[in-house]
Amino acid sequence: MEAEGYMTTMRVNALAPMLIAQTLYDNLRQSTPKKLVAITGIMGSTSNAAGSKYACRASKAALNNGMRGLSRAWARDGILVALLNPGYVQTEMVKGQVGFISADECASVPYRWDRGAHAGHEWRFSGLSRCEDSLVNV
Repeated sequence: MEAEGYMTTMRVNALAPMLIAQTLYDNLRQSTPKKLVAITGIMGSTSNAAGSKYACRASKAALNNGMRGLSRAWARDGILVALLNPGYVQTEMVKGQVGFISADECASVPYRWDRGAHAGHEWRFSGLSRCEDSLVNV
């Protein structure tokens, strides 16, 4: 583990999305629909934490908790804050490993919000049939 790499990962995966969300807050309050989505993954699950990739795991867990907080705080403004877990996608980051879905396939699949999704409550993502964990509680 190297401190600078760890901090860079935290800044990119956890801090940057929160700062972007904060910057977009006024626009989101005035927009229709009022939706903010962040990309997460199974690496951010504290119940599934294995002994490797510590910075990635910690940064995604921090992102999940930050977005969960925004979801609750911004519900009063009707803003739906959600986390998207597309499953194990084959990207350059996991080169040499086998993903469940290609990055191109992932980007081309139409996503949909399930009926009844509203601010402050869980939402469901569906559309990637070969992805494992498509339900994320915010």
